[in-house]
Amino acid sequence: MPPPADELHLRALAFEHYFGAGAAWAAGWTSIESNAAIDSHDTGSFVASWQLGIDAPRYSPISAALDQRTSPPRALKYQVTGVGRFSRVDAVGLWEAHLHRLLDDSLRDVALLGFSVWQHPIRVNEAGKHVVESVERWPLAAVIYTPTPFLGGSPGYYAVTREGYIKLPKPGTTDGHWTVLGEGDTPHLKGAIRALSTSYVAGQHGERDRASLSATTGRAAPIAELPAGKDGAIITAEDEIGQSVGRVVAGLGRARVGAVVPNGTKITAFQITTSEAALFSVNLADRIKLVALALLGQSGTLVAGDGGVYTAPVFADVPESLVRRDVKVIETAANGLFAVLTMLNYGSSAPAPTLCGPLADRDEEERLTAQALRFEAFHRALSAERANGFEPDEARVRELAVLYRVPPPRFPPAKAA
Repeated sequence: MPPPADELHLRALAFEHYFGAGAAWAAGWTSIESNAAIDSHDTGSFVASWQLGIDAPRYSPISAALDQRTSPPRALKYQVTGVGRFSRVDAVGLWEAHLHRLLDDSLRDVALLGFSVWQHPIRVNEAGKHVVESVERWPLAAVIYTPTPFLGGSPGYYAVTREGYIKLPKPGTTDGHWTVLGEGDTPHLKGAIRALSTSYVAGQHGERDRASLSATTGRAAPIAELPAGKDGAIITAEDEIGQSVGRVVAGLGRARVGAVVPNGTKITAFQITTSEAALFSVNLADRIKLVALALLGQSGTLVAGDGGVYTAPVFADVPESLVRRDVKVIETAANGLFAVLTMLNYGSSAPAPTLCGPLADRDEEERLTAQALRFEAFHRALSAERANGFEPDEARVRELAVLYRVPPPRFPPAKAA
């Protein structure tokens, strides 16, 4: 009787990976740990998700999508306007010296974790004026959110300091010392990191497997089938014959190799072909789409259409609505701080300067262009009728105006008979 299968002592001659090394390809993150980080993020603890947000841009699709998301609002030429000359000078100095420096990192916080926090102590200088001399971005790992009353306080966001917990203002507002950037009561639930955690870990592990595949694709792995022993006995890999065949198999593939094997030994080749390798390309394309959808709201700027030829105009840039939302977050935060300083220095009745990120209104431009084309077609229709000997009366002109969806021209009032 042949021995059971577990007694055959079959063994591989080499290993490509070692257990436990896979996590290193995602900066130590596993799917279990990344999911736990997002669960903690949703419940108001941002320590793990903050670190995940730092590590995730190591994956090139996330890095590219994040740059595309933040580039439009970062590239705008922000302007400070206001009727009060002195308060406007203060606001321009604050924006150029401090706030603009935090623009990029604040936008990344908002995109990945949904919100950002500024700390800007206000003090009184020698001239008796309230000023902000420094603005720092508070690490979100040192922020918590609670939906229930906390330590006798109210629900909301709290800064964690060595002295204890400090209640932060509501998102989109400032108390003069702290400003919370974000939209809605719980902006952390809008952070893209909630949808990117799985894509990051799976993508990094896929990159590892793809790199390993490049060392094996097109290279045949020899597999030996040992002959039967006397009276049909099974020869194992540990037997003398099995070990000699193993040495032959280990040497195959080298230059100018020869082989001598026992009678009845069969050597075949296992090889990964392009059909198996294509799976990585499909998986990468799907992963890029998921990343783009999480950060950009569409995937056309990172992945070509199915035909690979035509890209719709809406994919030329980040969706305008998303850019406007990010710009509004920055404007609201800066204007809140400008308003507090103006009130402290010039009184509650003084108008406060405002920050504006001038963003082109593509929808309005397209509407005006379409309207101009309709007017042009309307006048061509009138000219064609006159060229054919017909002079359109007022009723006909109004009929054509309705047809081409343009306001009818004004006619002079009819003269009394």
